[in-house]
Amino acid sequence: EFRRVLFRSSQPIPEQPVVRTAIRYPASAEQQQIEGKVTLSITIMPDGSVRDVRVVNATPRGVFDQSALQSVSHWRYKPSGVIRTNVIVQIDFVLT
Repeated sequence: EFRRVLFRSSQPIPEQPVVRTAIRYPASAEQQQIEGKVTLSITIMPDGSVRDVRVVNATPRGVFDQSALQSVSHWRYKPSGVIRTNVIVQIDFVLT
């Protein structure tokens, strides 16, 4: 089966991710044909690094959280010179 992980930000922000590390689809979720989504809140630092990554919501809870947290914490955005707090990022885990 092909698996997709979709990213979208619900807030229009001037910064765009320039580095997005691959998000791992958990093997157990894939084997059980589980799909879901994780909504994260992040802070984008002036240099484009990401800090304060936390799960705001996850469906189903506890299945995709770690994969999303580990990946997004390594993302980098185009430097803007300002701090952007509480930027909401949604990661969709979809089997197709």
